[in-house]
Amino acid sequence: MIFGYIDYVITGDSFTRFFHRIMSKKLPVSKMCEKNGKLTLRMPAEHCKALERLCDELGLEYTAAKRHGSFVLAKRFFGRGGLVIGTAAVMLSCFYLSNVVVRFDILSDDENIRKGVMSVLKEEGVETGTYIPSIDLIVTERALKQKVEGISWAGITR
Repeated sequence: MIFGYIDYVITGDSFTRFFHRIMSKKLPVSKMCEKNGKLTLRMPAEHCKALERLCDELGLEYTAAKRHGSFVLAKRFFGRGGLVIGTAAVMLSCFYLSNVVVRFDILSDDENIRKGVMSVLKEEGVETGTYIPSIDLIVTERALKQKVEGISWAGITR
């Protein structure tokens, strides 16, 4: 039912052969109800062609009454290009911003330490816009502790 499901209304004289064929083909039918010569049932969208072929073989008339699920929802969105483009732009922005250095927070009151940290980071290739997974955090932390005077501890978080 990953693509959703479809509610069918099937009309005919007798549904006995239809029931036997559904059972033998192991079609995943749910919410089946027979009333006044009409059979209503719910079928996952990926098995609908098999159900329609079966109805054609047995001479039963069928109509798809209602469609439900993610497949139907996706069809609605593809009719609205702006919504699809906007969603894709937001997703790409989230991916980009979560994998790129956007800002540096240096927690120190001393301006000389801040300048030293920024210069060491620049030497190590860590700047605004750097791809985060390519940064070796341990090597960068060690470089900060060794090259900047006044630092006894350095921690870098993603």
